[in-house]
Amino acid sequence: MDKKLDPSENQLSKVLASIREGVTFSDQSGHFYVYNSAMEEITGYSMEEANASSDFISLLYPDPKDRKVALKGIDELLKKKTSREIETVIATKNGQFKNVLVSSSLIHYAGRDLFLSVYHDITRRRLVENQLMDNEWKVRAIFDETYQFIGLMKIDGTLIEANRSALEFSGIQASSVLGKLFWETPWWRHSAQLQEKVRQAVKSAANGEFVRFEATHLDKDGSLHYVDFSLKPVKDKSGKVVYLIPEGRDITERKQIEKNLEDAYAKLKETQGQLIQAEKMDAIGRLASGVAHEVKNPLEILLQGVNYLEEKIRPEEKKMFEIVQMMKNNIKRADKIVRSVLEFSRSGELSLKTEDINSALESALDLVRYKVNVSNIEIKRELSAGLPGILIDKNKIEQVFVNLLLNALESMPEGGKLFLRSYGLWLKGAGGAAGIRLTDYAGLKNDAIAVEIEDTGCGIPEENKKKLFEPFFTTKRPKEGTGLGLSVSKNIIEMHKGVIDIESKAGRGTKAKVFLRIA
Repeated sequence: MDKKLDPSENQLSKVLASIREGVTFSDQSGHFYVYNSAMEEITGYSMEEANASSDFISLLYPDPKDRKVALKGIDELLKKKTSREIETVIATKNGQFKNVLVSSSLIHYAGRDLFLSVYHDITRRRLVENQLMDNEWKVRAIFDETYQFIGLMKIDGTLIEANRSALEFSGIQASSVLGKLFWETPWWRHSAQLQEKVRQAVKSAANGEFVRFEATHLDKDGSLHYVDFSLKPVKDKSGKVVYLIPEGRDITERKQIEKNLEDAYAKLKETQGQLIQAEKMDAIGRLASGVAHEVKNPLEILLQGVNYLEEKIRPEEKKMFEIVQMMKNNIKRADKIVRSVLEFSRSGELSLKTEDINSALESALDLVRYKVNVSNIEIKRELSAGLPGILIDKNKIEQVFVNLLLNALESMPEGGKLFLRSYGLWLKGAGGAAGIRLTDYAGLKNDAIAVEIEDTGCGIPEENKKKLFEPFFTTKRPKEGTGLGLSVSKNIIEMHKGVIDIESKAGRGTKAKVFLRIA
């Protein structure tokens, strides 16, 4: 060994011993002049063992790829006369592998080119980094693959992370939302009210409060979804809020189930009410039928007696004649009530024939013509010509029309206008008159004929609308009606598998609509 490089003759050995990195001086032949103790700890080889090997570089780099990189580095040092730093893996004497950072320089010393190499063992650091990367990958995998919408934001509301579920739900690119205030991102732009609510929620969460409320998001197809949204503050060891975690869970399906349950419950209550009403109606029908039959015969006998008396009264007995006439009129009125009760209580059978609905309406109008003439009523006909014939029991349908016409006329004691309309309702084509859809009326799933009887009378107060079809409900004075007219009419229309509907506003008139199916 060249005496000028002999560590025993200077303080080099002390300096090298104090260095924690491995340090070597070697020539192109692979002979080592300096090989410190730290290098021995890193490789497990002493300088003597390194010099004794004919190919020490192969011992350090058993992998041909790593060895090729090392040899290429030596060649570059010789050609470019510059420093070089590489991170590589070397094999130790006991067969372990270590990550090392090697810094090499070519120096000219004592008339020769020598390689100065410093080996820094970074195995532990790489192990920690790999573990951190692995943990980060696991966290990222959980973060991205979770079904929920999750993000991370600064306490001022600036979004710094958003998981894949949240981005893909609304078709958003991460670059378009990261670094922006959360409430200004596309998830909230559909509602200014929600944007303000989120902005206030961020303030509350930044003060350490957990915030939760139901919100809505638009998906990438523009459909509205319900979301269970929350903001959770993340605190450091001192209790200071450092981050906020926004989280959302799509609860649209749950909301739909809840709505279906509410609708089903409402329908159940409605059906229950209908069953109760049906039971009442059945009881009323049986009672009414029994009473009517018991009363009808005595009324006929009384009427016969009154007719007999009427024939026996002398012309000069005017007072007696008036009394008999009053008795006769009231007996007829009582008989009319009894007949209405019987009609209401009796389901009866329909005598169906193909009829023209306009003809039935005109016939009903003729029956109440006397009332029209004395009431200063102007009739407006808007009847469609060429309507197809329909299967109806004309007598019963005329009864319905008469009842509706009388109700209309009685609502206009000071006169007014009476509108009579008829038109077709068609499922297909351009025949959907008046823009009315059949689906607006329960039970009408095929083509139908509609009849409207509209007046400009006093209308019906809101509180009375639900009671219109209840038997014996009437707003007329005690001697002016039985309260059975609309109930009987509804029963007749339903026997025809049709629909009757009343629209009215107090002070603005009433419109009665009858819809009868075309067979």
